[in-house]
Amino acid sequence: MNYSIISPNKLHEEIAELLEDKNLKMINLDNKDLITYHIEMYIKNSNYINYSNTFDDPDKLFDDICKNLLDTNKEELNTIFIYSNEEFVYEMVYFEYVDNKEYDEDDFNQFASISNIQLLPIYHKCAIMKTNIKNGIKCIDINYKDLAFIVIQNFYNIGLMVNETNEKEITFTTEHPFNVIGNTFIQTKTITIYNLYFMLYEEKCQSLVVNKKISKFFGEEIKGRCFLIMLSPIYFKKIWDLNKNIFNLIVNNLYNDNIEKVLMDKKDENPFVAINKIIG
Repeated sequence: MNYSIISPNKLHEEIAELLEDKNLKMINLDNKDLITYHIEMYIKNSNYINYSNTFDDPDKLFDDICKNLLDTNKEELNTIFIYSNEEFVYEMVYFEYVDNKEYDEDDFNQFASISNIQLLPIYHKCAIMKTNIKNGIKCIDINYKDLAFIVIQNFYNIGLMVNETNEKEITFTTEHPFNVIGNTFIQTKTITIYNLYFMLYEEKCQSLVVNKKISKFFGEEIKGRCFLIMLSPIYFKKIWDLNKNIFNLIVNNLYNDNIEKVLMDKKDENPFVAINKIIG
């Protein structure tokens, strides 16, 4: 297992310049594969990104993180989610920002600031870890493709088109789902399940056929095609990918008191960790 260290950077500005130079636009989904490639190469060659040695002991890994982050005390460090699905989670360890302390703009960490689920302004270096949560909780290796994935999550996400018989994963540019699903849909409902926030888009030209899975999900009768997106837990500020596995995992385990209890006992628990703890 290892971790990455992200020093202060101007990621957002540099990505914008990169795409302008390549004449690529995020909103054009035909550009997505090329954009993904160029972001991966940008991350791979960025001098503000480094990787630790490999550790066998997670405690030694965390001790090494503490030494690397400003040589500060553990009490001054905090951990926050970046992204999770049902299989793994990315987390960031960062120096706690103090509101009444002034920081030089050169210390601003754009990568960390736009990627954490609370959109907190992060200064100085941060560490990013990847943890497997599917088969027990174990920190695993992280590389440039993981970091590129985190960056891309700020611009592209996956939602789920659900009709009466199946589900289809659809990539859309963040904040612009209508460019992909069309203007026959309207955002109608929201629901929080296991601390995850879901937004529903219903097709205005409804069929007369009941959408059984969506109806079960929202606890009321809903007809026709629906598009569903998922936001990160606790703060609901970041869109996370919603795939078929996650959707069906939740549909098949709705109203599970044991999962609810785990999340109630530990408010900042990763919902997917809680679900895996209970259902395996």
